[in-house]
Amino acid sequence: MHRDLKPENILIKQIDNNHYIVKLIDFGLSKLNKYAQTVVGTTGYMAPEIQMSKNDVIYDERVDMWSAGAVLYFLLHGYSPFIVKGSLRFTYYQAENDMLLPYNYSAGNDLIEIMDKLLQHNIKQRAFANDILEQLQQHNKNNVNLIEHNIIINEIKITFIGDFGVGKTSLIQRFAKTSMQISISSISKLINGNPVNIIFHDTQGTEQMTQSLVPQIFRGSDIVILVYKDIDSYDSLEKWKNTVSQWCQPMYFTICSSFNGYLKNSSDLQLNSRDVESKFDKVLTNILNQYLEKYNPNQQINKVQAKLVVNDSVKKTGKCC
Repeated sequence: MHRDLKPENILIKQIDNNHYIVKLIDFGLSKLNKYAQTVVGTTGYMAPEIQMSKNDVIYDERVDMWSAGAVLYFLLHGYSPFIVKGSLRFTYYQAENDMLLPYNYSAGNDLIEIMDKLLQHNIKQRAFANDILEQLQQHNKNNVNLIEHNIIINEIKITFIGDFGVGKTSLIQRFAKTSMQISISSISKLINGNPVNIIFHDTQGTEQMTQSLVPQIFRGSDIVILVYKDIDSYDSLEKWKNTVSQWCQPMYFTICSSFNGYLKNSSDLQLNSRDVESKFDKVLTNILNQYLEKYNPNQQINKVQAKLVVNDSVKKTGKCC
């Protein structure tokens, strides 16, 4: 049992255009035993029987299957199926009452069915790894036409920059519909009927400590959003723009995150973490439309072709990576 499956503990190595190796890391909480009863894991990806236990509930490897379902949910939605809050009582209440966020049914019936089998509240009804492996292999066969017909998913990299404390991380969390503070978040949208995968990059304060990470963060950015909240942070935007321009030539947008109505230019977007979700969706859609209108998406946007490749040796040996 790994007992801490989550996106941050999964690495992907590209072999060629259509093949990838998936590796798990961080086995600090793993157990070779068939059963365990310790309360461990990460909220949002922890199986409900662990979240509800007080070191007195015995569980088996199917806790990892629930976590795998939560990871799949995250990949398809951009956030975990649990609402992640600081309240242990609220977390327990969600786990006890099988309260999950709804599915995005545009993901397709087969993937919805797989998630449903993995995210079963009753551990006795939850699928085992071999069952899901066979279903994923069938999913690949059913969707091989995605590769053969050269279906393109547009990928747009959006990076936020501004002085420390202007609210960049909070804005990204609202745009990506996640409560996690991570350096990279993503969300998928349909823009004019075309699927677009948006990757948000957050500097998380590193730009204040060292300039060495700036090239890695901004290189390849399609859109850079400059964020300010007052006159001092506004005056710094030109400096940040000059820094970014050394590593990419993106389309720029400016957001004022002030709560008190301060807005330097009428053309700037005004948005803060207290605004409703529909406003964030509208702003993001407008930004993407402006970008797509300026650039030919078939030439300028990174093109991603993806197919999940499952190695038969995993099924035969039960071992991976």
